[in-house]
Amino acid sequence: ALQRLPPHLYLPLDLGGLSENKHKAWYGDRKINLEIANAIKNIFEESLDRGVASKISVTAQSNAFFAKHLNIILPYNAEELKSRSVREKGTALEAAVARVSCNVAVKDLADWLVIQALRERRFPNVGFV
Repeated sequence: ALQRLPPHLYLPLDLGGLSENKHKAWYGDRKINLEIANAIKNIFEESLDRGVASKISVTAQSNAFFAKHLNIILPYNAEELKSRSVREKGTALEAAVARVSCNVAVKDLADWLVIQALRERRFPNVGFV
């Protein structure tokens, strides 16, 4: 669903995006963060230490992590955003999340982000590959 969004609904204003995209990103940030928390809870079923869960969450919801995977999440416009700051890339992704009406798509993205975070970083006492 994210990949089918028209770019003007999430790109920065100077790349042809709408002026309200930054405001939409605020809501998208909350939406994806909640789904990331749910994904961690569902994967570990309450058995994970809260400190480790927080570290996984911080990794999966960071602008740096979004930017690193932007070419997979928003492949059609990753090139336009390539020279942008990590923050701008994160804002674009969050604006896209806010625009998606399908909550399953946001849940799937959150699940994928958590799994990627677990694969790419070593977290203490987490036996996940």
